Amino acid sequence: MKTKDIILSQVKYLNKNIKTLFFISFPLIIFLGIFNHEETSEFIEVKFLEEENYLTSIFYLIIVLYFAYYFLRYVVNIHRLVILNDKESYFSFMKKFKVTFFYGFYLSILAIGFTIIIFFWSLTGPLIAELISFDLGPLFGIFLMIVYLFIAIFFFSCFALILPQVAVGEKTSLIKVFKTSKMMRKKIFLITLLIYVPLLIYSILTSGIVMFTSPYYAAIILNIIFTSVYAYGLALHVSCLSKIYLLWKEEENSETVVNNI
Repeated sequence: MKTKDIILSQVKYLNKNIKTLFFISFPLIIFLGIFNHEETSEFIEVKFLEEENYLTSIFYLIIVLYFAYYFLRYVVNIHRLVILNDKESYFSFMKKFKVTFFYGFYLSILAIGFTIIIFFWSLTGPLIAELISFDLGPLFGIFLMIVYLFIAIFFFSCFALILPQVAVGEKTSLIKVFKTSKMMRKKIFLITLLIYVPLLIYSILTSGIVMFTSPYYAAIILNIIFTSVYAYGLALHVSCLSKIYLLWKEEENSETVVNNI
């Protein structure tokens, strides 16, 4: 199945299940729409740092921690919807806690890898400038950013299939995924690039619009509308990753059957 066909098939799938997707996504859209606004962030920062109201601080901390858990749960829900047609217990804290916990664990390992890549990116420009005793300017900085972006996406594509595996409760390991998912890396790389680069450009454009929108409630409403596109983009990427996982499993099963003949 070609990369284009995977994306189109999952767009059709999400649109077909748009009511379910909206139900799963609604808390994420509202939370990001409100708390991702600059004025809201500043208000919470004041509550945390300037006011000695510990109960308020604990309240906001609980909200943030629950949202972090719910964000993981949201992605797990999309994986399970596509792979298992699981349409139960989207918001229950205890149900699916184990798979959500391990999903967060492996995602954290990938995040460490991204952090290392970003660290080397931050060092490369100054190091080259020091070696040649010449500042190559902002264009070279943009070139380096693009190079390291490709490196980060390639790194993700090497291990990405562990995420749907964990989401459905399958026992696995990073080494096993790295060794057996080589044929799927190009698809994951292209899909990640094709989905998140447009979303990044969209984010830059819409954040500027929201910034200059007033009054506050109008900016929040606008931000919620814009955030719904981010949520759909995230769901599309997770859905495509789940589809690739299913294709990968089909290929593995076919090879097993051939080897047993």
